[in-house]
Amino acid sequence: MRSIKCIILCFLVLFLASSCAKEETQDNGVIEEIGSEEIHEVSDEISDKTPEFVSHIVVKLTEEKTMDPSDLSISKGDVIKWVNEDKKFNHNLVIYPADIERPMSKDIIVKSGNIAPGGSWDYTFEEPGSYIIKDIYSGTMRGEITAEVIAEISEEDIIGRIDVE
Repeated sequence: MRSIKCIILCFLVLFLASSCAKEETQDNGVIEEIGSEEIHEVSDEISDKTPEFVSHIVVKLTEEKTMDPSDLSISKGDVIKWVNEDKKFNHNLVIYPADIERPMSKDIIVKSGNIAPGGSWDYTFEEPGSYIIKDIYSGTMRGEITAEVIAEISEEDIIGRIDVE
């Protein structure tokens, strides 16, 4: 009888001890027991990547053969989506630098291909500058986009702004 009490007491102690430990699931699905103190690693490395805030702007290709809006100022890296709301006609856009009056094939940065009624096409402006967007099927559908660099901050500028006490 005494040995049964001792066995039950041992199981009870083991149960209580195991329930006090904290469990943590890792990516590989293995459960690892850790103590009550957690270890936090601090990295002294500075990331060379700055966060990017990207806007997604919609431009409508209208039945009146216009772009709405037709002129935009954006940040470098913003995404523009052209949506063909014209129910009858396809549109085919080309983008070229605004300082070129009569662009040749070599001047065109990108072509959208056919954008069917109800379809859309998007483009990311990676370089700052002024651009003309023109529909090659319509003589009146034209827009201008200015992609600007909002802030170029160097690593030295960032480090110089950190107050160390």
